[in-house]
Amino acid sequence: MNLAPNGLPVDFLTRSWLVIPPLEEGALAAGMKSGADVVCFDLGAVSRVRRATAAEALCQFVRESKEALQQVGAPAVFFLLPEADDDTDSLLETLMPARPTGLLLTVHDPRDVQELDVLVAVHEAINDIEDGLTRLACLLPHALNADFCGLSRRLIGLGWSAEAFRAHVGARRMLDAGGALSDSFRLARSSVLLAAASAGLEAIDSHSGLWSTDRLARDVQEAAADGFTGKFSLSPRQVSAINHGFTPGPDEVEEARAWLQQPDELCRRDYLRALRVLKRAP
Repeated sequence: MNLAPNGLPVDFLTRSWLVIPPLEEGALAAGMKSGADVVCFDLGAVSRVRRATAAEALCQFVRESKEALQQVGAPAVFFLLPEADDDTDSLLETLMPARPTGLLLTVHDPRDVQELDVLVAVHEAINDIEDGLTRLACLLPHALNADFCGLSRRLIGLGWSAEAFRAHVGARRMLDAGGALSDSFRLARSSVLLAAASAGLEAIDSHSGLWSTDRLARDVQEAAADGFTGKFSLSPRQVSAINHGFTPGPDEVEEARAWLQQPDELCRRDYLRALRVLKRAP
């Protein structure tokens, strides 16, 4: 079992995060059967005028899928919210009766997490949901000069969005001439990874678009080697490769077990890291 920094259990895997637009009924059903660890229904992909209607339909879909979501291997359900604004409270009013596993919020400032935490607590109480049961994760363009330590007991992970960073800086390219991320994108990606590590949180890499299978496999391998614990995806066809790439090998599992046999020599961060490795082990 994985632990959030405050010691609360996170009883679901977090290797693959499949992002799905909420208005495509076929995509919703396919996502639930994709094998993804986490399915993120993206309300930010819906125009503001249609967002309330989409939220109502999505809530109904998740509630009707309750039995399927209780089966072994069913995904955790997160609602991906747009940047916090005046509509956030009304969105939560519509969505929280579905009792999602968590919420994924696009943020530019760590204070957004604290504000959402307060709103979620209110709506948990209204819907008779156990306090703290709804988890939070953040989607960031970068985490330069940002500290996410101790912001919320609900917070479990930080995710990097290459697209959000591209818009943030007005970049006209994402890749260099050799096909690798350009310098500014690598810096932004690393900042999110380091912020997650410092706060003891999951680190989720940006999606790889809909590029070739070979490119996806390379990206997953590099992300896992760099220290990320999961990755976003845009297609159910990518889920298997992501799950495979973030499943630890025998040597990594053996090392994690060895760490836990020496608890007096472990700091809390190493302890959490060992638990994460064993949680993802086959």
